Amino acid sequence: MPVVQFAIIIDGTQDISGVEQESICVRSVDADLQPKEEFLGIYQVSSTTGQNIAKMACDVMTRLQLPLSQLRGQTYDGAANMAGRLQGVQAILRKEQPLAVYCHCGPHCVNLITQSACGASTSKRCKGWTVRTPAIRSVLKQYESVLKALEEMASCSSPETSAKANGLHGTFLKGNTVLGLLRAEDLMGDLECLHTSLQLRKQTVSGMLEAVDHVKTSMQVKRTEEHFDVLFSKATAVATKLELQLMSLMSANLQSVTPVRLQPISIPMPSPCTESNSTMPWTQ
Repeated sequence: MPVVQFAIIIDGTQDISGVEQESICVRSVDADLQPKEEFLGIYQVSSTTGQNIAKMACDVMTRLQLPLSQLRGQTYDGAANMAGRLQGVQAILRKEQPLAVYCHCGPHCVNLITQSACGASTSKRCKGWTVRTPAIRSVLKQYESVLKALEEMASCSSPETSAKANGLHGTFLKGNTVLGLLRAEDLMGDLECLHTSLQLRKQTVSGMLEAVDHVKTSMQVKRTEEHFDVLFSKATAVATKLELQLMSLMSANLQSVTPVRLQPISIPMPSPCTESNSTMPWTQ
């Protein structure tokens, strides 16, 4: 039986005890060029250096009879120990198999873009929620209950918890918080769908590009005055019903009178990683 050419996907995480583990998947195409993805397992590593993870990957491929000579692709996140051009896993494997092209993980790129967009947002108070779309929806759906819970915690909890709850309660009493959460849900919902789409086991390059184009089109529609007015109306209705402080379109940090919805943002793209074996991402 002919050996199939394949690509390898590695992603690391820590278990509940803090032990580093690496999950490994392989992707290939069948005779009809339909993509297939198989999960090989989770493997413990003693350290997360590029050399150590590359050694583990080669050991797994050897034991599962996946010849390194047939390796044609590598997909990891952008950490220096994985993507570094001298000491990263991708560089070490390419020394053994030059045809194993490295590609930065698509969903991880979406995460980096989302984090950059959140960092550029003027809704600083809401920034912590913008990468958790389901949590945002839950808070908006139960906003009044959240207010009551924070009020109770502020009066009945320990001094430290009480102070935090009191601060959050003050923030949630502002209509701008509702507006920020609605904006976050609106935008991050699209990015969440894109993130999920990119991780489909049978996803193709053409399918990924189509999904990206769909999100770009949706984002352009949401940058209009008409769309913002819809969100503002929803936020006003909630603020009025719950007797919150009404929204202000002006940013307190600006000298000009530019409405928040019209402020330009700059989203930095990932910069080249360092050559160390650290696991720091490309962006700060």
